[in-house]
Amino acid sequence: MAKPKPTKKTEGNNQLQGPPHELLKEFLSHQGKELEIRAQEVQLDYEREKNNKSVAEISIKANLEDRANLRDHFERSHKRSLNAILIGSGMAIAAVCYCLYLDKEALLLKVAEIVAVFLAGFLGGWGYKSTKDEQKLRSGNDILGE
Repeated sequence: MAKPKPTKKTEGNNQLQGPPHELLKEFLSHQGKELEIRAQEVQLDYEREKNNKSVAEISIKANLEDRANLRDHFERSHKRSLNAILIGSGMAIAAVCYCLYLDKEALLLKVAEIVAVFLAGFLGGWGYKSTKDEQKLRSGNDILGE
């Protein structure tokens, strides 16, 4: 095969010329700046992740503390309610026993009537509260009413 003959356009361009030296220096300086900026971005991402981790840890700790406080509140509330029921029942039993001891039937009937009214009121209020609490749980609201 024959070699192609050089034309006027390609006669003086036998050697390939690269980009000018200043252009290479500028390109390298821009790449260096880009690497610095990328390093700063990586550092910012690392600090953001570290901050998010600390916020998440604080949030989890607060949530656990809140749950513990809520359990303590319900335990104290339940104990108070139970103590009130026991004291009220004890007083009613004491009043009935006192009437039986005195052998006063009329007084015994009045005391029994008063105890029945208080018991009916207590059971009605307890049922109303239980119904309201169930409605709050179904609607997703907090039991404490917050």
